[in-house]
Amino acid sequence: MAHMYPPKLPESIRSEPRRAAECLLFDAFERLLDDDYRVFYSVAWLGKGNGGVAKQGEADFCLLHPRMGIVVLEVKGGEIIRDGSTGEWVSIDRKGVSHGIKDPGGQARRSMHALKDKILSLPGWKDRGLILGYAVSFPQCESGDTGLGPDLPREVVICSDDLRWLDKKVAAIFDFWNSSSGGRSALGPASCRRITELLSPTLSLRRTLAVDLREDQAEILSLTEQQVRAFEFLRGQRRAAIRGGAGTGKTMIALKHAQRLAEEGFRTLLTCFNRRLADVLRSAAGNAEGLSVDTFHSLCEERARRAGIELPDYSGGGAPREYFESQLPGAFEEALQKDGTERFDAIVVDEGQDFRKDWLALLELAQADGPEGAFYLFYDDTQGIFHRDFEAPSKLLDVPLDRNLRNSRQIHELAMKFKSGQAFEAGGPEGRPVELIDTSGEQSTVREISKLLHRLIREEKVAPCDIAILSGRSVEHCSLAGAGKIGAFTLTADQTKHPDRVLLESIFRFKGLERAVIILVDLSAAARRDAALPYVGITRAQSHLAIVDSPEFLDELRADATATRGDAKQVVLK
Repeated sequence: MAHMYPPKLPESIRSEPRRAAECLLFDAFERLLDDDYRVFYSVAWLGKGNGGVAKQGEADFCLLHPRMGIVVLEVKGGEIIRDGSTGEWVSIDRKGVSHGIKDPGGQARRSMHALKDKILSLPGWKDRGLILGYAVSFPQCESGDTGLGPDLPREVVICSDDLRWLDKKVAAIFDFWNSSSGGRSALGPASCRRITELLSPTLSLRRTLAVDLREDQAEILSLTEQQVRAFEFLRGQRRAAIRGGAGTGKTMIALKHAQRLAEEGFRTLLTCFNRRLADVLRSAAGNAEGLSVDTFHSLCEERARRAGIELPDYSGGGAPREYFESQLPGAFEEALQKDGTERFDAIVVDEGQDFRKDWLALLELAQADGPEGAFYLFYDDTQGIFHRDFEAPSKLLDVPLDRNLRNSRQIHELAMKFKSGQAFEAGGPEGRPVELIDTSGEQSTVREISKLLHRLIREEKVAPCDIAILSGRSVEHCSLAGAGKIGAFTLTADQTKHPDRVLLESIFRFKGLERAVIILVDLSAAARRDAALPYVGITRAQSHLAIVDSPEFLDELRADATATRGDAKQVVLK
């Protein structure tokens, strides 16, 4: 039995009438081919054509055999007619309705060449004994008169009367291309594994997740079917906008897609606005060759200085807003106009709602292919706390994500109270109730947080590095300003250097990041300024959330039922 990728077709495919021919062929391949074959269904890839221009490739099936090579197969269902005078192709369905279709031979031939170019361009590819061919299949038609043109001899056409002896037919197709090439393919195990990973990569994304605060932090988060589809869909797309609420996996997919592009030979930029987020992405990416990870403004500054453009020295801080809003981007634009400025083959933007539309336009100019280059924008309109004139570039394919896997259901339900626009689905565990802790001023805030930290760290054994205290104000003006310690626990602005301390940061600066446990202070102040800030702050918590604020504000948050744990009031949000 052949190795099938995917192993089984989902019901969503089998229930589509227009996919009936593909399903028929999938089942025949699985049943009749031996286990030397690897059969890939509905594959797509992105390669570089002449001059390095990004080029899409796709095929209904790819058949891989270690001793015979690869055959790219295009499938057409229904009754097939080719007009010899015009070269036009038509498919007639079971209801007798005619549908114009593309030339299947031309499609298969172009996909074959695109796949060969893609494989040979893989970094470190050394196996030159690779033979590729193409074929077409009309599994709902008898062969009859097969005058399909000089590019489609009968030897490379599979019809319904071939399905009974499909193993012999497929072997004959491989023999046709091997004899035409004057040799025989001999792919080693390593080459077969690389091609398999290219056409059907195994995907799992590692992140820190505390489902239970007593368990290990590291856990593999398997993506939902929706996220897998989104990730796989991007493989064959040159330009896409991926939109979704907090916790839907945008950052993980952005990182993984950027890594994959770099591994496939694209000079790739992964960029965002938040410096803390860029540091996390850079660390997660490791030393991936061909992948640059940076904030937009750091990129502007680096390219401007490399081009010899003079910039003010704000290394000691104090840069005015104008420097970041227009002066640095202007210097970047000037640098791009100079000859020899390095361009990127692909650009991935995370937290895109933080970008002005003219910044995104500049990034498109930084592409080797210009505005038509490989460009992927990940964004969430609700988190637009900087209120910039964000607007996605034109001609980006919309890819929605609407399942929240980062936050527990309790945290998700509270966040939805502050989300503008359409709500999205909770997919995480039920989680603990959200803690709402009343205070009556700054001294009370410090006292309540001290008790909370003692319970979490001393009694429930939560590691300090899993806890962040976020303020709705800047750190310099928050309720805990100047507090180096709270009770027995030391605060820090950098947990990477001090993992044994509790992080104190603003919601603004922590945007795009997460912790297993989040303690929010000054949230009422944030809510008065911008309803998006509570939404951003709340969704930073993976497993447990505590809000320490005034009784008046917390009364607005309390939902259907309350419970008591020690001195803290808790709310179960339904």
